[in-house]
Amino acid sequence: MFISLSSMRVHVHYFRFDQQYEGWDVWVWPMHREGMAVQWTGNDAFGRTAVCALHGLEGITKIGFVLRRNTVTEQWVEREYGDRFIETVDAHGDAHVWIVQGDPHMYTDAQLAMARARARIAHASLVLPQRIIAHVTPPFDVHAVHAVAVRDAARDVPVHAVFAENATTLRIELGENIDITRTHTLHIDGYASGPISVQGMFDHPTFLSTMTYDGDDLGAVYTPTSTSFRVWAPTAMRVAVLLYALDGTHTRIPMLRSIGGTHHIVIAGDLDGQQYRYTVWHEEDASIDVVDPYTRALVANGEWGVVIAPERSHPHGWDADRAPRLDAPTDAIIYELHVRDATMHPYSGCVHRGTYVGLTEQQTTTPSGTPTALSYIAQLGVTHIQLLPVHDFVSVDETNAAAHYNWGYDPAFYFAPEGSYSTDASCPYARILELKTLIMTLHAHGLRVVIDVVYNHLFSCLRSALHGLVPGYYFRTWENGTFSDGTGCGNDTASERKMMRKLIIDSVTYWAQTYHIDGFRFDLMGNHDIETMNEVRARIDAIDPSILIYGEGWNLPTALATHKKAIIAHTEAMPRIGQFNDQLRDALRGNVFSTHDRGFVNGQGRRAEDVLIGLVGSVRYSPHHCGWATEPWQTINYAEVHDNHTLWDRLCLTNSDEPEAYRKRMHRLATAIVLTAQGIPLIHAGQEFFRTKYGDHNSYRSGDAINALDYVRAAREEDTVAYVRGLIALRKQFSALRLPTAQHIRSYIRRVPSAPGTLQIAIDDGKHVLMLVYNALRDPLFVPLPDDAPWSVHVHNDVSSVQPLEGVSDPHTLAPLCMGMWVRPSTCSTYSR
Repeated sequence: MFISLSSMRVHVHYFRFDQQYEGWDVWVWPMHREGMAVQWTGNDAFGRTAVCALHGLEGITKIGFVLRRNTVTEQWVEREYGDRFIETVDAHGDAHVWIVQGDPHMYTDAQLAMARARARIAHASLVLPQRIIAHVTPPFDVHAVHAVAVRDAARDVPVHAVFAENATTLRIELGENIDITRTHTLHIDGYASGPISVQGMFDHPTFLSTMTYDGDDLGAVYTPTSTSFRVWAPTAMRVAVLLYALDGTHTRIPMLRSIGGTHHIVIAGDLDGQQYRYTVWHEEDASIDVVDPYTRALVANGEWGVVIAPERSHPHGWDADRAPRLDAPTDAIIYELHVRDATMHPYSGCVHRGTYVGLTEQQTTTPSGTPTALSYIAQLGVTHIQLLPVHDFVSVDETNAAAHYNWGYDPAFYFAPEGSYSTDASCPYARILELKTLIMTLHAHGLRVVIDVVYNHLFSCLRSALHGLVPGYYFRTWENGTFSDGTGCGNDTASERKMMRKLIIDSVTYWAQTYHIDGFRFDLMGNHDIETMNEVRARIDAIDPSILIYGEGWNLPTALATHKKAIIAHTEAMPRIGQFNDQLRDALRGNVFSTHDRGFVNGQGRRAEDVLIGLVGSVRYSPHHCGWATEPWQTINYAEVHDNHTLWDRLCLTNSDEPEAYRKRMHRLATAIVLTAQGIPLIHAGQEFFRTKYGDHNSYRSGDAINALDYVRAAREEDTVAYVRGLIALRKQFSALRLPTAQHIRSYIRRVPSAPGTLQIAIDDGKHVLMLVYNALRDPLFVPLPDDAPWSVHVHNDVSSVQPLEGVSDPHTLAPLCMGMWVRPSTCSTYSR
């Protein structure tokens, strides 16, 4: 099982051919924590042993270790390869690993490790068409004569020269280009032979032209009379399909090597519901079983892929399902929601709490009768529901989902839905039918559906199906061979490689076509490359141009050249892709990485000019107000999301010395700015009722008590919910609040001079003139309207309405920490620029 214990023991077994263990020890560290030296504690039949007990591991998912040699005067004189990581423990909290001198592998099977503790070729890789780099155990005797041969099934490849790079590394120059479509082995006198990998050729034109695949039939393709299985595994010696029977028996059927580095077989018969895996051999004496990364269905906890009949995966009425109309991206109003959070509160009134089904239940209420869940969300007026990840993830035990919680940013499989939100995770069809029913229900309530997709990393590199099939291909590494970790999750996927790019594109298009998804929010999009993101956009445009694509364009320290990254600074290179506007977020509330920093709403109007840039869509508005976006649809405006403190919790930190009533006004003002700024607004579920996570700034695994949407709180704060509902209605009512292009923004919006700590803009779109005023001061603000024409008041102090407000004694005075909005008919060009 994965590490999830507070304490564990690491057992390291080490074998050296020279039996020289003097000075060697083990350096062990829990991920992101300080390390410690562990000495050898004994011997066993394999070699030396060291045991390290670790405690206080809450939240730790990996244990790192390295074998090192020290001298009396110097530490870290030598290493046994690089860092290695333990990610699983047994039921007793023990993790055993076996290390062989000169062998880069970390063995978890004692018998296999014993078999490898002999003179052998540990690893051989083709790095150029005529060059092999080989690592051997034990050290190579450079003074001895060793016959070296490179062979495939038919012939020997001429060997031109052999050079010892060091005691365990050989460089072998060939007399001709090797045929990488054939399996080759390396033979060296005195060593057990080994396969030659083409891992070093992944980015070479020869590999790209012969060993990558363009077809659309990866995975299991079902018909009632046969099923085609195709998997990309160009470096594997051989692959077989492993079929599972309900009586526990297995049938292993060899696959045939096919085009583009794939292995393929067609199995006759009706295989609907058949559980399967792939068995992969990268060496003759060692195989691994992996679940198909292209599987469309899974059993509980992703233990097996499942063949499904597509027509059986559609709920009743699915063919007639249609998304609500969206004329322009800037018409979107997004509501970010976690499936489980939406219904898990004890007073949600939902029967199937925490599930896809629970979110489809209608007319649910609290015991006092106020709407909850779908009924509550639908009446807000938003246009899009952005669901946190619903593709299969690892961190929740699907057989006991109630006992675990996670946001789901630890992906395992990209084509199958998560089972912990299903009423029956053991049934492969249930999660599919229930998610589709949820999507269809949301569509029927006027809501489009965006899903949060996490292609930038996997739950684990070494334990992933992708690494098992093609070791080293799907993940970025630095020049020293260590995995790039710009995501902070232990690995970065290599979107710039053709087959990783293909997987991303295939997955996105599958969700769009098969699940009728209306948008994709790319987690840590800055980890991806620009070319991949533009290709995603092009493929989605061919399906439906109204589908939204946006993401987090943070500049991460990943092993990808900066000029290739899909980051905010390169927005112009991705013209139809949106970016989360963290600049507006920080301008509103203060930098999220500085606990007490203040912004516009909580700092007496600080950073007003940055807020103004956000109000005009972060486009190039004027020489003095030039944002990063080329068009308003590229900016996703927000004040809070699932990450970091909620806005309410943030204000409780930065403004704890001020009355709660003032903090509530700050909160409403920030939300009002987001909902009246040009671009695409996004509000976090519960933001409209001052959602709190009780100070938890990273509640990804904090449970339902922290994360569940509190509908009792929503009822208590109904005045503010109504205020937000009114702002949403106003945005839909007045097109001036959602101008479609940067040119419209430059032409229709002008800044009106206002007092420090306040902002005032006028928008004239030819239909209406809107006067928007934002007062971040602690004093009332007198607002002189530009002329004597009659103005109607639609937002004043803490009230908003599509219908003009009545009973306002002085419509020209705005209370402290409030927004005002006045509207009158346009005279065509009075305020046009």
